[in-house]
Parts: sequence; structure tokens; C-alpha cells
Amino acid sequence: MNVFFKILFCITLFSLTLTNINAKDTIKISNGEWPPFFSKDLKYDGVTSHVVKKAFSLENLTIEYEWYPWKRAFHLAKVGDIDATIGWEKRKDRESDFLFSDVILNGNVVFFYLKHNKFDWNTFNDLKELKIGTVSGYKYGNKIQKLEKIAGVSLHTVINEQKLFKMLIKERFDVVIINLDVGYGILNKYFLPSNVQKIAYHKKPLHTEYLRLLFSKKNARNKSIVKKFNRGLKQLKDNGTFKQYYENSRRGKYEKKQ
Repeated sequence: MNVFFKILFCITLFSLTLTNINAKDTIKISNGEWPPFFSKDLKYDGVTSHVVKKAFSLENLTIEYEWYPWKRAFHLAKVGDIDATIGWEKRKDRESDFLFSDVILNGNVVFFYLKHNKFDWNTFNDLKELKIGTVSGYKYGNKIQKLEKIAGVSLHTVINEQKLFKMLIKERFDVVIINLDVGYGILNKYFLPSNVQKIAYHKKPLHTEYLRLLFSKKNARNKSIVKKFNRGLKQLKDNGTFKQYYENSRRGKYEKKQ
């Protein structure tokens, strides 16, 4: 009987230890709404959320996303109430509070145009005489302000991304400025495939944002966690999965209606 209880005790102790290990290896990451990259309304919580979760899984680490407004998502990671926050630029003023992952998102801002209208550009001077549409409030690294100062450039703002593409399809604009993946997210969700097929984008970006995971320095284990994550992320990039996920997103594969 004593032997039985000893065995039972050992099994229970082992189970508790295993549970603690698993709990310790669960990374809590604050997330927010910015489709198609991050959204509770998309498959896998959006394409970039999918990339991040997959990279962790390759290192046998599990994560949990907790959803907040972006300002709060950042603050919770900064003070150490959560392990990390997703989708931020590397900046000097953040170095005292965070460790930075490798790039999880190359956010290219591009010109979309109708395929039957030939469009090419190399410098801002090539944009003269064109009616250019953009969404109010977006600066894209001050590129919009620079465009506004060039004589001959006709820049017009609209209230949202849907309106932007409606104006393009109606040929009220010659080209429109928007993040590549956000643009396709809007097109795939709100427009008929017949209209989407009429639209192309120029491969030369107007602006690029490099977004990362920010790991709180308040949590000592994050020094090793960020290394593991970067290792998994590199594997995704090397084997083509990283690129494939983003291509799938641009084809509407993350929409739940698909």
C-alpha cells in the first residue's frame, strides 16, 4: 500500500512539474486590430499573427494573444504585465524598455492603379500631372508631406480605404497610395473579384515600415525567448513559408468567408 501511494505521489508530482513547465513556456503577447495583419475576425488572427505563432511553435513554445487598443497593448508590455507586444517599429526611445525581434512584417506602401492605364515611376517628378488619392491622416514617413510640396503633383485625401478604391475604379484617381497588404485586404473583403482583377500595384514602394515583436525587459526570460523566436522566424523565411503566408493573405485566403 505504501508503495502504491509513493508511485501515485511521484506521478502527481511529475504532472504538476510538467504543467509548470508548459505554463512557463506560454508567451503572452498583446495584439490589436489592424487587418489583414492582426485581427480577431480573420483566420489565424491575421497573417502576421499567424507568422509569429508559427515561428514560436517551431521552437516548441506556445503563445496566447490578448487583445487591446494599441496604446494599451504597448503599455502593458512596457511595464511587464505581459511578455511582448506585436507589430511595432524599432526606435531609439524604446531601447530602454524592450528587446526587439527580427522583422515580422515588411510594410510596403505602394501605388495601386488600373491595369489598362500604364503607370511607372522612379522619382517624385514622375508623379506630376497625376491625380493621386490617399487616406486622410496617413503620412507614411512624411512621404505625403514631401509630395504635397512638389509643384504639379495633385494629391487628394478621402475618409477611408474603401472610398479610395471606389474612386480609383471610377477613374477619379490615376493612382492611390496605400499599404500593399492593407490594400489587398480591403479589395478582397469589399470588392467583387471582377473589379479586383482590374487593379495592379507598382513594385517600387513609396515607403517601407519594418515591424517587429517588442519583448519587455521587465521579464528576464525574454532574453532567451527572443533568440528562440528569431531562430524560428529565420526558418520560416528560409523555407519560403513567410513569403507564402503573405501571398496567401493578398489572395484573400485569410478571410473567414473563403
